[in-house]
Amino acid sequence: DEWKVTDQLRLDAGARFQYHHIEGSYRNTGTAPDGTAMFLNTYVDQKTDSHKISATVGGDYALTSDVGLWARYSRGNVFPQFDTVQSGLVGTQTVDAFEVGLNHTTPWVHLYTNVFYNKFRDIQNFDLAADGSTFIRTGAANTYGAEIDTTLIVGGGFSVGGGGTYLHARYTDFIDGGVDSSG
Repeated sequence: DEWKVTDQLRLDAGARFQYHHIEGSYRNTGTAPDGTAMFLNTYVDQKTDSHKISATVGGDYALTSDVGLWARYSRGNVFPQFDTVQSGLVGTQTVDAFEVGLNHTTPWVHLYTNVFYNKFRDIQNFDLAADGSTFIRTGAANTYGAEIDTTLIVGGGFSVGGGGTYLHARYTDFIDGGVDSSG
């Protein structure tokens, strides 16, 4: 929902319940005598259910009629997919996103800038061991950065625009059996 607190301040918030259901089966594979992969006549059933709440809250404040500040926090989720469930990846990843920005709009210039920080948790990946089995790692990632986007209105229907992003991202806590694959 959205609330106009004052002529300069507007707040908004929202939430949703997410339910994710996967059910199906996949065909097993094996190795033929010549070393090539082959399908077997056996199947594995798979089923997983996940549910989470996603939410957001934010606001913007008009400093002047041309300049505004805004801020937002959002929590989102990334659910497992059919192809990853068969590898044992059934966790739900969460993402916390924090943003603060400034907008400046005049008849000749449109400027948008922001800084951000994102915190990803419960990221899952798997690797194949030498014997063909899989092992799962669960870790995290942190990203931060800044964005700028501007458009100059030259006139006569002509404008020039440009933008850029700085992003710093790192995986963390991907440790399994004493092996740290963060980076």
